[in-house]
Amino acid sequence: MALLSTLVKAVAEIEGIDEVQVGWVARYLREAGLLSQAGRGRGAAHMSATDAANLLIGVNASSAPKDAVRAVEVYRELVCTDSIGDISSEDGSIFALGTSFGDSLEMAISLAAEEFGGGSELEWKILIRCNFINPRGISDFDDRFGVLAHNFGSIVRSEITFCRPNSSVILKISETGWTGTDQPPAPPPFDEDEERSRLLMQALYRNSETDYPTSGDRFDRTTISLSTLSRVGGVIRT
Repeated sequence: MALLSTLVKAVAEIEGIDEVQVGWVARYLREAGLLSQAGRGRGAAHMSATDAANLLIGVNASSAPKDAVRAVEVYRELVCTDSIGDISSEDGSIFALGTSFGDSLEMAISLAAEEFGGGSELEWKILIRCNFINPRGISDFDDRFGVLAHNFGSIVRSEITFCRPNSSVILKISETGWTGTDQPPAPPPFDEDEERSRLLMQALYRNSETDYPTSGDRFDRTTISLSTLSRVGGVIRT
């Protein structure tokens, strides 16, 4: 299990942002009791899926480190009000209607932390849904899974978008059409005409009791992918 310093460094490297900035986010969250705390050295707290989820929300849903605590409090409580497709874990359906974003993110990271046949259980549960890479049935898919998981980012296009200032999260997972037989192409952007045929999952998280104001002219978005969850899951697994 990783220590906080290891998780901070990993998130900074994975997302390509300043480690000092991630460290400040972590400090604010830890002081607010939103990250595990224990002693120092060998007695320091080991990071869980909850810690990883809170750090990712704090980093990606806040405009500044000092706003991270409020961002975690707000975004964790957003509710899935629109869902197409789903995957399940031991804790339940991940992207089901009525599920909070905090719970969805934790369950996804937990699956990403489970090693499975050369990849992660999260990758397996998503790739098994791809029509384009599994034309000959599940037995063939199992044989190919290690290679497919290695090329997950080319086979599956994914976006987890944190929207501000009207707090919401949009999740999209779609297959690109690559079968894993040739050189993988760069993942194409979502195309409106092809999205329906290749869409695997989609979920919208928002405050279901509030109609957001539209008076402001600024709309910020920060987007990460499932690759971030997979790599963070790998970090907390080690």
